[in-house]
Amino acid sequence: MSLFLSIVSMLLGPVVYSAANYVKNLREILDGYIFITIICLVCFHIIPEAYEIGGNLIIPFMLIGLLLPVTMEFFFQRALKKTHVVTLMIAMLGLAIHALIDGISLSPDIVIHSHDHGVFNNLFENHLALGVILHRLPVGMAIWWSIRLYFSTRVALTVFTIITLFTTIGYMYTALVVDILNSAAIAYFQAFVAGSLLHIMSMGTVYEHKAFSTTSETKRNPEWALRVGCTLGIIAFIAVF
Repeated sequence: MSLFLSIVSMLLGPVVYSAANYVKNLREILDGYIFITIICLVCFHIIPEAYEIGGNLIIPFMLIGLLLPVTMEFFFQRALKKTHVVTLMIAMLGLAIHALIDGISLSPDIVIHSHDHGVFNNLFENHLALGVILHRLPVGMAIWWSIRLYFSTRVALTVFTIITLFTTIGYMYTALVVDILNSAAIAYFQAFVAGSLLHIMSMGTVYEHKAFSTTSETKRNPEWALRVGCTLGIIAFIAVF
């Protein structure tokens, strides 16, 4: 049940984000919500997970992931779009690896079983699984607008398929995946990806996806709506984690 709900939550991302075109200022609220959620995912999940295995050695890799795209953009202005594309591809690969960890969190080996409660009660007792399900919605929205900006709808659907596959692998083969993810090399790569994601959210697609806007209200980008979205993201994160 938890695996199914996590996949549905992620796939609802594109639906919710596309529907926001028809509600005034909702797109900007979702922008703020996505921004805060991804930042929290990086700072409170990906980085700590990498640090637990790699220790202080992850710091240089994280800085490289953050600063390398900025350096490339500075020296190679003509290759700006290609730089964003490469950074985005690395970030998506990192999210796929993180999906393995999400799958482990959803695994029956971790779920708290109870003979006196139903499936949904067991799910809500497992805060880790509930957190995965809830954060999959903004992750789905972020994948949708970022991948479609630089690639296409078909590529975005392919990324969703890969994320779903990796989540399922983590869910079904928990012990094997845990052994693989305990590798220091994976920790260093996760740190590099964390830096790349921070770059994308601070300087990259978070602003450029406005090209998909269809209303003049969306293009005005009201600050209050962005702040509301950020606040909702913080509240949701605190409530779950």
